[in-house]
Amino acid sequence: RAAAAAFQENVGRQGNYPHGIDIVTRADYFALGNRSNAFLVVAPFVASFPDYQEALANHLVTRQLKHWDFAVRVLAATALRKLVPMFPAYFVATVLPTLLNAAMSADVPTRHGAACGLAQVLLG
Repeated sequence: RAAAAAFQENVGRQGNYPHGIDIVTRADYFALGNRSNAFLVVAPFVASFPDYQEALANHLVTRQLKHWDFAVRVLAATALRKLVPMFPAYFVATVLPTLLNAAMSADVPTRHGAACGLAQVLLG
């Protein structure tokens, strides 16, 4: 939510963010206050703009799928599934190899997140 406030401030002051107003109106404080809504509704909306697709997918894979909280890992994997149809080539070329490598990690949360991510990406 703090990042949304900072993004809103920058969009308002500088105005040089692609689709900034559209994102600000959808990713407001209340929309991001519900974790499920943030992952499953707002994130796919932001990813509908090509300028943000790879960065968002990369963040979900490299940060959220390794999160200490089980529920966050599951939400991140489910969010990835919603992104696959938007830019499938990126998932084939980048995300799947990254997740396959992470699935061999000795770190249990990393391995669990990779397994969830792989399953959801393949279903997507």
